[in-house]
Amino acid sequence: MAEELSELSKRHGKLKVRLILLSKALLEKMIFLIEKISCRKKEFVAPKKILFIHLWGLGDYLMSTPAIQEIKKLFPDAKISVLTRHFFKEAVECNPDVNEIIEYNGFAKSINKLKEKKFDLVICLRKSTESYGIALNLNCQRIGYLYDFKVRSNGFPLKKTKAAEKLPWVDFYLQIPIALGAKNCEKNYVMKIPQKIQKKISILLKSKKISDFIVFNIGTR
Repeated sequence: MAEELSELSKRHGKLKVRLILLSKALLEKMIFLIEKISCRKKEFVAPKKILFIHLWGLGDYLMSTPAIQEIKKLFPDAKISVLTRHFFKEAVECNPDVNEIIEYNGFAKSINKLKEKKFDLVICLRKSTESYGIALNLNCQRIGYLYDFKVRSNGFPLKKTKAAEKLPWVDFYLQIPIALGAKNCEKNYVMKIPQKIQKKISILLKSKKISDFIVFNIGTR
């Protein structure tokens, strides 16, 4: 969210950002009402083509990889695609559970491109008007943080999940596969770094005479 606000501030200035956020909040409430009225109870159909929508945050993507892995375990024969921005593409390429990366190139263009692929299930990893708007337009099963901090679907039944707003991010994303029936979820990040990049890292660390190190990310939970 902080990354999204920073990007908006650069483009539009603080006053316009406030108006944009107010408009988004009103739009989300309208969408919530429409979804509540229009959703009908339905049976869940095991998907063959799954789309994850991830548009913000490199760290957020990394912490969502255990959830992607658990979805892959639930539906091992399904093809998994990720819609993301070009600057996250290299990170997603390091995930062996992902079969296809689709680069986000604007709201309308992306929807037209995604409709052609005929996905069975769309998963919104983050509460985002943009992500939810895309999911709404694909006319298929959808699940995730659609318009608030509770895992929801468009009518098919879900397993009970925890209140997600204050959960650590890994657990936040894992509520999605749990809602679909996953149990004893693993929390290991999935990032298979290519040998070429590993070699470059080793050379860099050796040149700096670094053998052991710890990385802290104090801006997350």
